[in-house]
This record gives sequence, C-alpha cells and structure tokens, in this order.
Amino acid sequence: MSSIVLVTMGFALLSVFARAGLNIIDRSAFGHAKAPLLKTSMINNIIVLAYFAPIIIFFGDFTTLLYYFSDYKLLIFASLMQCVAYIFAIAFRHASVSSVLLASKIPDVFIPVVIFILLGYWKHTDALFSIATVFMLYPVWRGTKKPSRGFSLILLLMVIILIIQAGAAPLLMSADDRETISWLDCAFVLVVFRLLISVLIFFSANFFDMTYRKEKKKGLNGLPSRSGMRAFFFMNSNYKWLSTLCVRGIFAVSTQLFFVAAISLSEPVVAWPILNSTTLFAIWGASTFLGEKPSRAEWLAVFGITGCLLTRTICEMV
Repeated sequence: MSSIVLVTMGFALLSVFARAGLNIIDRSAFGHAKAPLLKTSMINNIIVLAYFAPIIIFFGDFTTLLYYFSDYKLLIFASLMQCVAYIFAIAFRHASVSSVLLASKIPDVFIPVVIFILLGYWKHTDALFSIATVFMLYPVWRGTKKPSRGFSLILLLMVIILIIQAGAAPLLMSADDRETISWLDCAFVLVVFRLLISVLIFFSANFFDMTYRKEKKKGLNGLPSRSGMRAFFFMNSNYKWLSTLCVRGIFAVSTQLFFVAAISLSEPVVAWPILNSTTLFAIWGASTFLGEKPSRAEWLAVFGITGCLLTRTICEMV
C-alpha cells in the first residue's frame, strides 16, 4: 500500500471522527445540558473564527479574501448553513443522534429531482440511491412512535432547509465564474458571514424579546446571567461549558481541513468511502459515550445507507 493511500485514509478518518465528535457534543450540549441555542451557536462561530484566523494569516490570500467578501452568493449560502446549524441544534435538543441523522437522510430522496429541475442534471446512480434510501428508512418509520406535532414540524423544517441547501449549492458555490479558487479562503469567509448572522440573530432576539421569555420559562436560556461583558462570556461556574465549546471548535475546524486534505490528494477513491461513513461513526459514538440505544431498525438503516453510499461512490469512480 503506497504512502499516499495511507495519508489519504488518515485524513479521511480524522475528518470522519471530527464530524462524529461534533454530533456527539451537540447532542450532549443541546439535548442533555440544555445549552442556550442562540448564544451557544454564536460563541461556537466566534471560537471557530479564532482557530481559523491564524491559518488564514499564514496561508490565505488577501486579494482572494476581498473577492469572496464581495460575493453575495457566499453570504446567501452562509445564511443557509447557519439555518441548518440552528435546525440541527433544535433537533438534537429533542431527539437522539441516530434519530436526527437518519431524519437528515430523508432529503436524499428528493435532492436528485430538485437538482434536475434547477440544473437539468440527472444521474441514474443518484436516483437509484434515492430509491434505496426509502427502502432503508421504511422500517424505521414503521417502527417509530408517532412524533409530537412540535417535533414533526422540526423534522419538516430540517428536510426543507436541507433540500434548499442542496439545490442552491451548485448555484451559489459554483467555481465556473471565478478566476482563482481557494477553498481555504472561501471557508474562512463563510465562517465570518455565519458569525455575523448569528450575532445579528442573537442580539435581535434578545432586543425584541422574541424568544427570551419562552426559553427562560422552559429552562432553555440555560446559563445564569450577570451584567457586563465579562459575565457574558464567563458566567459563574460555566467554564466547563466554555471548554466544551473550545473542543467543539477544534472538531469543527479539523472536520473542514481534513476533509479538504483528503479529497485534494490523488486517491479520492480511497477517501470518499470513508467520508461517507460519518453517520455510522456518529451513532456508534453516541451509543458509546452518551449511552443512547438506537433500535435494531435504526442500526440496519445506518448500515444499509452507508453501504449504498460506498457502493455508489465506488461505482462512480471506477
């Protein structure tokens, strides 16, 4: 086995473990600890930006950064990414990792049709994968108790926003009209835009009192508050909460960097099968570290969908 194959496998595995770690931390923070959603999301973005900044200083291109900051398409896509982050945080508050991640696979059924309508692009392998996904998820749907109206709405919003994001990605992230492509600079600009959006939403929600009272009554505001900027970030004995966010930031940056590194090397056929197994690792991690117990149908669905992803990826690269 060549050294480039081993390096590719290593980067892909690191990306998968980091992504799985993100899901586990989010479930623990939002579902178990009931962390405040808007504040946690905003501080997450601040920490990720702090980690990303030194990398950009040494490896980024100032001219390219200015170009990306002036691209309104990236701002729109960053807004979609932040909406996805919010809806996943809400879902993790109410359901297990396996339930949320399997629900996030539902859009795979519709995405090929949406891409075809928007771009006229059709692949038979994508259509076959969509059909296979329905068969894999059907036992889970059949064996699951009817969810509450509130959680059903959350799942519906998740499906809608993921379909919109997948359909908009080729239009908003297309590199055809850009002379210089730097995904590192692009990723940094997306992080900045997401931070600005999360700050705007957080302070708007508190200023207009849109969600503050409801969250406080339900215990979702989470952390005790004191006046002053220091109290805003370092409240009472919440250093454990902040340290968790710092670890999450490391996972978030590692996910992106190792993902780009894995697919940029000359052995993508080795990287993609590993990268497509993220859901399997995340559910195994939640079962191991959080004590969650996915049902047999959920395990079968995860293995089935992962197997279909691996088969599709290998067929497309052969």
